[in-house]
Order: sequence, then structure tokens, then C-alpha cells
Amino acid sequence: METVSLGEAAICPGLTHRPHAASSQHRASRLSSPRGVGVFGGTFDPVHRGHVASIVDFRDRLSLARVLVIPAGVPPHRDTPASSGAQRLEMLRLAFEGETRIEIDDRELKRSGRSFMVDTLASIREELGASEPLLFALGMDAYLTLPTWHKWEALTRFAHIVALARPGIESVLPPVLQAWEAGRRVAPDALLDSAAGCIAHLELSQLDVSATAVRDRRGAGSDWRNWLTPAVADYIETRGLYLQSPDAGADDGGPARTPAEPGRLAGTTNPA
Repeated sequence: METVSLGEAAICPGLTHRPHAASSQHRASRLSSPRGVGVFGGTFDPVHRGHVASIVDFRDRLSLARVLVIPAGVPPHRDTPASSGAQRLEMLRLAFEGETRIEIDDRELKRSGRSFMVDTLASIREELGASEPLLFALGMDAYLTLPTWHKWEALTRFAHIVALARPGIESVLPPVLQAWEAGRRVAPDALLDSAAGCIAHLELSQLDVSATAVRDRRGAGSDWRNWLTPAVADYIETRGLYLQSPDAGADDGGPARTPAEPGRLAGTTNPA
């Protein structure tokens, strides 16, 4: 799938000086004409208000033309989701109904076998061509384990990496990531200046909610609906989902809480 060759001008310029923010005039021009494509993956079992808030914020903070929300197909090294791919897909559609510039993408559900993020990004890059900025967002917890992913160093061949963090929380990068970031780290606003190859850290306000907690509370008969949009909560209730014993299914707590993807990343997609 790794067939697209990005021209030299499309790759991150490899800034080695301290990242700086774009000028207010530059940012204003971007806000008036959104561009670039974001990618946000996960098991979404189920999709909750934390996911929705983070994805909308990701889109708006970077003024992206669109964000592809991609539910995981077969997540390597993780439990099978408690709900089916079709059910998770429908819950995503309900959660984002009425939101503009957010698209639910089912390519991983259609793919046979395990779903690896490097393959997903390669397929999206094939569709976009060589010049369109592509931004892959993942939670900081997941980013710290990136070296365990399948072909992780190849991710920046196809996209920029955006590590999402909670405001005011500092994370210590392992040496391998510190070395990998050297020459690639830029301010978030600079990501749209090239197609791929850069790394940025972006703080997003995130709700303290996880899919595991939703499933556990639903299974235990405790209050759970307030953590979901009404349409998603109604869907779960109507179909009797997550009534089994607490803690069934795969975890997926959104960007900052997403576990590592020794096969797939929950805030986004997988390694092997």
C-alpha cells in the first residue's frame, strides 16, 4: 500500500529551532479557509462525550477541512470489542450527526485481518495524493508507546503526528522518541505548511470519561447515560448493549487515556 511518493517540498522541513506559533494573521487566514485532513481512530466501544469533544476540538483548533473518524476493525493484542463493528459504526454516526467536516470512515471494518495504522494512513495518502496535509491524532499515553507499534517509524512517511495531551500535564518522552522528534517537532499551527513528516504536541481539554467506565456502569445498573449523547444512549438501550458483566470488551477512553497499541491504538489505530 506504500506507493505514494511525497515530493521534497511536501515533507516536514525538519525545523531544529524552538517551535514557534504561527502569526495571528497567518492563523486568521487558515481559519477562513480550512484545509488538511485529520485522522482520529479508536474502538469507540461505545463512543462517548469525551470522544466527541476531543474530535471537534481537534478539527477546530487546527482548522481542518475534515476529520476522518475510523473505528478499529480487528485490534491486535486487545480484547474483542463488546459491540459489533456495525453497531460501533452506527453509534459514531449518531454521535456526530449534524457536525460538519467530520466523516465516519469504515475502511478498517472492511479490511480483513488485523488493522495497522501504517496501512490505514498509506491508504488515505493514496487517495489524497502527495500534497494534502494529513494529520494523525493520538493520545499522549499512546504516543509514549509508539515504538511498540507495527512499522511505527514509517507513520511520518504518510502523515504528521499530533500527540494530544491534557493541559498542564507534562509527559517524559522515552529516549527513542526524543531522538525521533529531533528535527521533526514543530508548533501545531505549522503542520499545514507541509503534507507529512512533522510531529506536534497539542493540548486539548478532555472529559474524564472512558468507554470502560460506561460499560461497567451500564452492566452494573448505575447511571451511565449522561456520559453519552442522547442518540447513542438510546441506541444502546434499545439494542440491549453492554448488559453483560462489568469490564467486558475493549477499553477506549479517548485521546489522553488511550492505551498503547501493541497492535492498535485506541485513541486512533494500531502496531503489531
